[in-house]
Amino acid sequence: MKKWVLILLVLWTLPCHADPIQIQADAFEMDNVKSQVLTSGNVIVKQKDMVLRSKKARYDQKQQVVYLYDQVVLEKGLFSLTCEEAVAYGKTERVEANKNIRFKYKNFNGESQKASFFIKDQRIELSENPMVFQGENTLTGGMIVVDLKKEKVSTIGNAKINIVTDFK
Repeated sequence: MKKWVLILLVLWTLPCHADPIQIQADAFEMDNVKSQVLTSGNVIVKQKDMVLRSKKARYDQKQQVVYLYDQVVLEKGLFSLTCEEAVAYGKTERVEANKNIRFKYKNFNGESQKASFFIKDQRIELSENPMVFQGENTLTGGMIVVDLKKEKVSTIGNAKINIVTDFK
């Protein structure tokens, strides 16, 4: 089966500063009436230095939103995130992830059931049973915010940290 590449240059709907979105997949279905593109099979969505992968995706041109389903992977530099579903919002430069989220950034690892990744700010907010690990240390809370630029982690509500020390 041939792979197809579609470059969506939606200049009439994107602000001047927006970069084009490139979508690659095994199959495409374009709906001009709904201004949507449905994709399936080895989906790769690229914009600037961010790459999203999944088995299925839908791009809504009017809303500038990409919906990704089934084994979603987000990669941006040293940051990676996996989940079951994600929604990438072009106008606000954020990705909302849902279900079985795992992320990795340098020596930080984390997990939750819901997350918001703010692309421009390089910040991830984890909620619904969030946990962040650094080595053997574990941090939990109602919400955990990881600032990737500053390499700082903070919690909001019900915070608990387990620190493993090696005193001999």
